[in-house]
Amino acid sequence: MGHTTGPRRRSRDSHDRPTARALSRLSTGAALAIVIAVTGAAFHPSTHNEFVDWDDFQNLTQNEHIRSLSAKNFYWMATTGHMAVWQPVSWFVTAIEYRLFDGADPASFSRGMHVTNVLLHALGCCLCFFVIRRLIALTMPGMADRSSPATNGGALLGTLLFAVHPLRVETVAWATAQPYILALVGSALTVWFYLRAQETGRSSWLVFSTLCFAFALMAKSAAVPLFLVLSLLDWHPLRRLGGSRGWWGAQVRGVWWEKVPYAVLGVCVLVIAPMAKGGAGSAMSLAAHGPAARIAQACYGLVFYPLKTLVPVGLTPIYEIQFPLRISDPKYFVSILVVVVVAVGLVVARRRLRGMTAAVLAYAVMVLPVLGFLQSGNQEVADRYSYLSCVALSVPIAGGWVWLWRRGGPSFRFKIPVGLAAAAVLVLLAGLTWRQCGFWRDTASLWTRAVDVQEDSSLAQNGYGYVLLQEGRVEEAIERFQRAIEIKPTNDVAHENLWNAFQKLGRLDDLALAYQEGLRVFPDWWEVHRALGNVRFRQHRYREAIESYESALRLQPDDARTHATLAAVFQTVGETEDAIRHAKRALALDPSLDLARRILTDAEGGRNQHP
Repeated sequence: MGHTTGPRRRSRDSHDRPTARALSRLSTGAALAIVIAVTGAAFHPSTHNEFVDWDDFQNLTQNEHIRSLSAKNFYWMATTGHMAVWQPVSWFVTAIEYRLFDGADPASFSRGMHVTNVLLHALGCCLCFFVIRRLIALTMPGMADRSSPATNGGALLGTLLFAVHPLRVETVAWATAQPYILALVGSALTVWFYLRAQETGRSSWLVFSTLCFAFALMAKSAAVPLFLVLSLLDWHPLRRLGGSRGWWGAQVRGVWWEKVPYAVLGVCVLVIAPMAKGGAGSAMSLAAHGPAARIAQACYGLVFYPLKTLVPVGLTPIYEIQFPLRISDPKYFVSILVVVVVAVGLVVARRRLRGMTAAVLAYAVMVLPVLGFLQSGNQEVADRYSYLSCVALSVPIAGGWVWLWRRGGPSFRFKIPVGLAAAAVLVLLAGLTWRQCGFWRDTASLWTRAVDVQEDSSLAQNGYGYVLLQEGRVEEAIERFQRAIEIKPTNDVAHENLWNAFQKLGRLDDLALAYQEGLRVFPDWWEVHRALGNVRFRQHRYREAIESYESALRLQPDDARTHATLAAVFQTVGETEDAIRHAKRALALDPSLDLARRILTDAEGGRNQHP
């Protein structure tokens, strides 16, 4: 009897094993298909979006360096700090898209880029699915079968919660944010290959992981902290650091040596990226934004993204920071308190809640570069900043789902309501994402949304005013520009838009006053002095015009056009010698200036007639 039982069992096992593998592959394939389908459906409205007047024109339609794959443009991509970023891989991808989607046609180019964004986002989420599933298998006891329905279900839920969350909309629906998606693809592959290397012991996987890390860094420098996340994975769930092995010494020396290539790449980008920001003039000085203010802003950012993950309402294209930052503001005080409480709690419970501690630390590490310590621009926080960091928060959610599913046992009384609740949350998030995509449809919808959410934003008021100006609603636009300047007097773009609006209406008195207001804030803006001189000349206020032109020349003594117009004023008031002097100077600087030549001829002719 014992002799006949063994072969039968082996036969049944050998039959069951291929069946189990087939079911596992089917389960995995179905999960990936769901990720792609649900993500594509949620973000479908964005595929019809236009480019928006929020960096898209400067980066894409007006950027001559992406119009061909020449050696000169390759050099530019590798070395530029255009728009305060260093992202050579992203520029290269954009150049390919320009060729593929007929970049000379903005509508075709825009549609192609937005469709690509959705596809890349779906790809990145599929890669995240494999990473999350592997981490569940490593973290939870009894989950060695990473392709089991429970594990696949948990990984699928965690992936979808990330994929279709409204916080992702800015990154996917805004063409300029494509580098973040490319960085996610590279980052997910980096982690996946790293986990494979530890699982198989093959160093070739580490090489692939390092190459993918380099890709992620050159797509977006925000991926720099990823090499620290790999060390967190060594602590948990790989358990290669800490515990009985310790953090230093012979036992773990190899673990640290593995990180050297990652660290070298990260440090190189840490040097290059701030140089790009500084070279573009976007970095804030410590005098303008001190250490205490930066810490308060960082704490607010740490709390903001998890809070918006739980309650995704009031999302907007711009969350403008107000300078000087008031640390006494309740939102900063509460944020600091929350960060301290969570930090203390994780230190106390780090042994019992290793998985949660590792996930929170990974989130904090990945969001670190965009918390304001190296503040650039006017944003305090931004939805796109959650893109790389919030993947970490999906892992404990996925693990919690698996724990609940297994706790329910074979009975469906528990599993069905839990499953329906998860499905309802996903449907709600996908619906909010669909709606949020509409706010990025075009420039008008973008700034209308921004001013609706944040009325005290100078950028939003100016952006909405620009929309009104383009629609011919000039008086309404003027009110918005004036409000933008009232909120932030140093908003130079709002000043320029206000001047353009007054020019459209021909309101010279108001235009002159607006120029004077601008000069109170920007006294060294020589073009404004010249523009004010032009207005005074048209108003026949010649002495004031002369003063304005002379102020412009004190700041920019070699501007030929200013010399020529000043010569015209002197000729008008009968001061011939001054007219001749400035006309000659204008022609010396620019011999093609007909105005200066005409004034010189007339003035010299008049002088000869009246010796």
